[in-house]
Amino acid sequence: MRVGIVGCGYISDMHAMSFSKTDNAELVAVSDILMDNAKRLGEKYNVAYYSDYNEMLKRRDIDAVSIRAQREI
Repeated sequence: MRVGIVGCGYISDMHAMSFSKTDNAELVAVSDILMDNAKRLGEKYNVAYYSDYNEMLKRRDIDAVSIRAQREI
């Protein structure tokens, strides 16, 4: 299963690491409205990164999306 992540804040690194170590999953793309966050995670895992999740979802090779929403406190 090829996976994309929406939201590249703190906890997303744990999810990206989990996908990269799972036999049946492959992280292929990440997105975050803050391009610096998307770029950091994308470069760390050598995957495509986007500031607009809609652009990421246009990819035909993504089977599932993990959404890491940040809630306001």
